[in-house]
Amino acid sequence: MLNNFIQIIFYKDFGHVQKVQNESLPPKGCIVNDERCFKLLFDNTKDAIFITSSEGRIIRVNPAGCELAGMSENELQGSSIHALFDSVYRETSMRQLAWLRDGGSVEFSARLIDGDGESHDVEVSARLISGGDDVIINVIRDITALNRLIARAARSEKIESLGVLAGGVAHDFEHILEAIIGSAEMAMENLNNPREAWAYLDIILKSAERAGDLTRRLMDYAGKGEIRLEAVDLNRIALEVIASLEDSLPESIIIRTEFEKTIGAVWGDFGKLKTAVINLILNARDAMPDGGEILIATRNFSADERFVRDHAGTSPGANVELVVADSGRGINPEILPRIFDPFYTTKERKDGRGLGLALTHAIITSLGGYVDIDSKPNRGTTIRILLPIIEADAQPTDIGAITRSGKNILIIDDERIIQKVLSSVLSQLGYTPFVAHGGVEALEFLARGELRIDAVFLDMVMPGLTGRQTFEKIRELWPELPVIVVTGYADERETIEMLDSGINGFIDKPFKAGQIAHKLAEIFGC
Repeated sequence: MLNNFIQIIFYKDFGHVQKVQNESLPPKGCIVNDERCFKLLFDNTKDAIFITSSEGRIIRVNPAGCELAGMSENELQGSSIHALFDSVYRETSMRQLAWLRDGGSVEFSARLIDGDGESHDVEVSARLISGGDDVIINVIRDITALNRLIARAARSEKIESLGVLAGGVAHDFEHILEAIIGSAEMAMENLNNPREAWAYLDIILKSAERAGDLTRRLMDYAGKGEIRLEAVDLNRIALEVIASLEDSLPESIIIRTEFEKTIGAVWGDFGKLKTAVINLILNARDAMPDGGEILIATRNFSADERFVRDHAGTSPGANVELVVADSGRGINPEILPRIFDPFYTTKERKDGRGLGLALTHAIITSLGGYVDIDSKPNRGTTIRILLPIIEADAQPTDIGAITRSGKNILIIDDERIIQKVLSSVLSQLGYTPFVAHGGVEALEFLARGELRIDAVFLDMVMPGLTGRQTFEKIRELWPELPVIVVTGYADERETIEMLDSGINGFIDKPFKAGQIAHKLAEIFGC
């Protein structure tokens, strides 16, 4: 067994085991399979080595391993190697090492927590050694310092890229504000001409919607956008996108489709998935200034264990695959590894273009999907998306303005303009609105019990008592009272925690009357 391990170190290029320092090299004439050589190598390599049973129980640890774990070999022996990893990574560790029972080796990244509670970014390489009692050799490299250096080096690059991104956003907002201000002035001058005034008000509304869409896209880049999950048919999305982009594609570009007729539904946000596909097609268009062909294909795809192991981030089992391929100029190999990074600046991106791929990647991964890209200069680019299938049929959601009277609604928000707009919407829908300017005032109002409140609209970001704190107090004292969060910022982890705590829904700012009507109708069952 030890001989096999030594051969792995010398001949298999296994993991990242560094060469021992010159003074620690085996004596001249030392035979590779000599146990003395093994001990010398085992004790002096700078990477941590954990020898475990096939179940992951630690049998032996080298000094580097003890130093990394912050424990002695006696303390480590008999414990599970999986217990060393952060709880988020334990399932990954157990799954990866379970695959070793079929032989071969695995490599994965994880976070290790030492005996003092300190966190270490690590890379793990493991191989099963058969013969008698099977053991697993785990070589673990601490890359915490390396990651910090990389982050430091990337910081200046991100600042430059943020300038490009901010410049593009500022440019878009300037155009939106020009449309809003100009139309508002014209509407005021045409108050005696309702038809003209209405046309300008419509421009203001559409411009405000563009501004809201822009802020949502920025949140999506940051991975903070709110996600509305529903059963989605990717064939339907692809067809809608093709129809909407018909006028945006030159005649020199041909679109070819290969759709599997019956594909599974996936959990997703219809609007965001549509945005992702639009970005892919526009990116393909831009790669073919002289024309060419864009292939859009869908199919059902089953990801087996080997595929999942080779493609980190994929979901095992039934998936839907969507492919967008072009015959364009391809992507430079130096750029390809960072093509999904919104903070990576290239000459091609100096004008702010190319960020659509980063947004697409953020959207798909936020939905538990996988994105892969294959490209060669002058041979085109193929982008592949995988999303896990659900056991449901995709059905369109009908959102309409439904009125219902006789209900009292409490608005908790510190912004007067939001109070006014939301109150107007609720009144128009037939509800009776009441306003509290913050969490403390709202709790005092509810505690007095002067009238029945049927639902609450709650802002998250307020001075004093925050939206989260206010919600927790409401849920404690009035557990049956429906609470809807209205916010311009949705933290994914906080959203999940609040949903688990019984929040009744989220509505993005800026909102429309139809969204308010639909959410209340859903709560009141009307």
